[in-house]
Amino acid sequence: RGPINIAAEGTLALSRLIRLAGKMPAPVLMPFTWPVVEFLRRQALLVSQPLVQELLKYPCMLDTRRMREDLCFEPAHTSDDTLRAFAEREAMKSYT
Repeated sequence: RGPINIAAEGTLALSRLIRLAGKMPAPVLMPFTWPVVEFLRRQALLVSQPLVQELLKYPCMLDTRRMREDLCFEPAHTSDDTLRAFAEREAMKSYT
């Protein structure tokens, strides 16, 4: 029946991801993203794939119903728990 999406419960807004990374979100004017990103990529100031700009405009949402029903799998942690643990671990790297 095709591939099965595996993902933790919960959604994460990009602004939340940015804040947990210790950064400040900034507004993005979509008509300018492609030219700016292409310029930065050509100057080797940014390593990015074209899909990144698309994800800013069209966030990825997954249906995990088959993961739970067909595989009887339930992730042990939510998306938020996982991101928070990752951010804490990354923050600790500066002290080691």
